[in-house]
Amino acid sequence: MTLAYGFSCQSKQESSQADEKLVKAVQIANEVGEGKLKVNGEIKEKKEAMLSFRVGGPLHQMKVKQGDFVKKGQLLAEIDPRDYQIQVKQNKAQYDQVKGEYERYKQLFEKGKLPENSYQKIKSGYELATVAYDHSKNQLRDTRLVAPFSGYVSAKFVNNFETVGPGVPVISIIDVQAMDVIVKVPSSRISLISEDVMAEAEIPSAGLKSLPLEFVSVGQKSGMDDLYEVKFSFADDNNEQLKSGMLASVNIKLPAKDVEYIHLPVESILRESGKDYVWTVQENGSVKKIEVNLIGLANGGKVKLSSNQLKANSWVVTAGVNALLEGQKVKVLENASSTNVGGLL
Repeated sequence: MTLAYGFSCQSKQESSQADEKLVKAVQIANEVGEGKLKVNGEIKEKKEAMLSFRVGGPLHQMKVKQGDFVKKGQLLAEIDPRDYQIQVKQNKAQYDQVKGEYERYKQLFEKGKLPENSYQKIKSGYELATVAYDHSKNQLRDTRLVAPFSGYVSAKFVNNFETVGPGVPVISIIDVQAMDVIVKVPSSRISLISEDVMAEAEIPSAGLKSLPLEFVSVGQKSGMDDLYEVKFSFADDNNEQLKSGMLASVNIKLPAKDVEYIHLPVESILRESGKDYVWTVQENGSVKKIEVNLIGLANGGKVKLSSNQLKANSWVVTAGVNALLEGQKVKVLENASSTNVGGLL
């Protein structure tokens, strides 16, 4: 009986050991220090203006073409001013006449030789004539379209002799002295982006490196790709080599308190239903699936994860993650080979 019992116990122990999966795993350790997030972006003009006339009429002169550089105050286009010049002359003649009468009757009123109601009528006529004259001068001035700032003509919408209406876009110019960099940041890292972050841009096409950036804003909603739009401006806006549409590589320095992370082999990541998981080996020898935030790729065929879901010194399965089940018993190989000998996952 004693021999039979001993044999039975030994058989159960051997059976239990046979059911255990041999797995390859690594013990994780958190890395804390200054972190960097590298993202690609595009240079965009900070300011673009669609310019239009405040008055309408035939386009008399188009002074620029697409791609031209213009200076602030430079004449860009002009509407035929003939009708507006005539209106100014008519209103000036009316104004001069009413002004002379007003000054004469004002002296009589001040001497008490003119009733107040008569004086007020003459004064009102003078004020109306003044408004009409000023308005016609403004309209004549508005037949000239000038650049509100220095920049490049990005588009031209009308040609000479075409009739344009007030408020209809004629020219578009962009401010080359003010450029932004627009980048896309994964939702898993967007919480680390704030006005305190420091960033630098590299513009390969212009041969520019380490250009300091200043945080501007972060989008309130992510796109279909689960990325948020983040905007930076150049600390130095006087770089004439920067052009709208250039591609930029942006290094964002993250606050030290927020850069605790883990490096794991890429084979350790289990992707299910759009989410990322790893298998951790529990103290009782079973495996547990843990959701993680994938930050990005690291050197040496590894990925970088945020470490708040995993405990330091935990064991994470690094191969065959698709063959495991929740709660399954495993045994970690201390010196596992790269093959699947002996049931190695």
